[in-house]
Amino acid sequence: MKTPILLTVLVGLLLVVSASGYGHLLSPDGRFETYTTSCNPDNTGMQLFLRMAGSKATGVLLRANDRWIRVNWSPDSRFLAVIDGSDGHVTDVFIYRVLQHSGTAKMKAHYLTFRSVGVIADSARLPGILVKLWYHTPDLFTYDVQWDVSGWDVSRSIVLLIKRSRTSKSVRIKVELNSPQTPK
Repeated sequence: MKTPILLTVLVGLLLVVSASGYGHLLSPDGRFETYTTSCNPDNTGMQLFLRMAGSKATGVLLRANDRWIRVNWSPDSRFLAVIDGSDGHVTDVFIYRVLQHSGTAKMKAHYLTFRSVGVIADSARLPGILVKLWYHTPDLFTYDVQWDVSGWDVSRSIVLLIKRSRTSKSVRIKVELNSPQTPK
């Protein structure tokens, strides 16, 4: 008799833990919102959406993968870093420029396909927002390389990245997001 009760409690805990990976994150200025949902029917993976804060619209799908996605807003809400954990041994960073605009046009998105990473939003226009892929870490999907955001210097439009690898020392990199030399 105790086994069904224990099993029910364990299943309930698993549901709470799996659901806790999905949520909403407002931009620091409160204008924009990202949210995630599961990507697969078995509730694994993640889909990342962007929309105006408080909107009930679906928004634009920026990225989906079979593992996890984390976001990091710049303090001035001009840039959104998407940390993509597509594989247990690989993490890449995609940075979007996010602008508020007064247009009310229907959503229109353009997607790029990277051979190793798959599909990711390149640009989108949706009610109130223009978003554009501005930068991504070099050599996408390099095995045993994990990229992450370590900070922002908004006064100079710089994102501070860290690159970790089992084969070399961690490296800190400054990326000037308003530079014409910024690779994308």
